[in-house]
Amino acid sequence: MDVIDGLLHIKRIREECREAEMRRARQHLELASEALRRSLEQQRERDKERVEREESLYTDVCARVVVVRELHDLKHEVDSMKEAAKLDAKAVADAQETRVIRRKTFDDSVTVWRMAALAASRFQDLSETQQLERQKHAEWLAELELEEFAGRGPVILDIEETEEEA
Repeated sequence: MDVIDGLLHIKRIREECREAEMRRARQHLELASEALRRSLEQQRERDKERVEREESLYTDVCARVVVVRELHDLKHEVDSMKEAAKLDAKAVADAQETRVIRRKTFDDSVTVWRMAALAASRFQDLSETQQLERQKHAEWLAELELEEFAGRGPVILDIEETEEEA
C-alpha cells in the first residue's frame, strides 16, 4: 500500500518536472517567434531603405555627367546592399528554422507532460482504490470484532449470573 503511494509521489514529481520543461519550451518558442518577427521587421525596413537608396543613387547618376569610376563605386554600393539583403533573408530563414525547432520541442514536451500526467492519474486512481479497499477491510474487521464481542457478551453475563446464584 505504501509502495503505491510512493510510486504515486514519484509520478507526481515526474509530472511536475515535465510541466516545468513544457513551460520552458513554451518560453523558448515565444522567444523564437519574437526573434522571427523582429527579423522580418528589420528585413522589411532594410529592404525599403535599400530600394530608396538605390533609386536615389541612380537618380543622382542620371541627373549629371559621371565618370566611369563613379559608376564602378555605384555598382559596388548596390552590390553591397544586395549582399546585405541576402544576409537579412538568411537571418529570417534562420529565425524561422529556430522557431520550427522550438515549436517541435514544445510539442514534444507537451506530449511527454501529458503522458506523465496520465501516469500520475492512473496511480492516483490505483491509490484511491487501494485506500477504499483498506477502509473496507478495516470496517469488516471492526464488524467482525463487534460480532465476536456481541457473541461473547451474553455468555459472560450468563456465567456471572450463574456465579451470583450459587
